[in-house]
Amino acid sequence: MNETKKKTTPEVEAEIEKMMLSNLFSNLYSRWQDESEHEDIREYGARLVRDERFELVRCTKRPFGVVVTHPEMPGAEYHVTANARSVGWSRLK
Repeated sequence: MNETKKKTTPEVEAEIEKMMLSNLFSNLYSRWQDESEHEDIREYGARLVRDERFELVRCTKRPFGVVVTHPEMPGAEYHVTANARSVGWSRLK
């Protein structure tokens, strides 16, 4: 079976949701709204992806967030985002 077609495991989903629901994610989104003209978005990536099981692929400005990979899901990428009303994630690959 192609690894990228494998369904995301509940364990990986729980880890993504733990990262997504941390206060840090929404706090950094608010800070980005104030400082986006003065700070580099890549500085936020290192702070958002503190769990060593995730590897940061890239940061996104619109929507604010990060694209990450997880070793249990080779080839899969996840986009974790935040806006003024919500925080969420989706699988890109």
